Amino acid sequence: MGALVVPAGTPRDIVLKLHAAANKAMQTQEVSQAMRDNASEPQGGTPEEFAAFRPSEMAFWGSAVRLTGTKAD
Repeated sequence: MGALVVPAGTPRDIVLKLHAAANKAMQTQEVSQAMRDNASEPQGGTPEEFAAFRPSEMAFWGSAVRLTGTKAD
C-alpha cells in the first residue's frame, strides 16, 4: 500500500483536497497501472481509515527490518 502523508497539523481542508485528488488519480488507468508496476495495489479509503491502519503497518515493517537486519545505505 502506498500512501500520501502530510505533516501533523496540516489543515483538514488541505488533507481532504489531497485525498480527493489522490483517489481521482488512482481511478485512471495510467496511475493505477503505474502503481501495480511498482508492486502497489491502488486502494481508496478515508484519511481516518489510513490513520487506523498505519500503526499496524509500522509495527509489521519495523519487525521485518529488525528481523532481517536491513540497514539504510
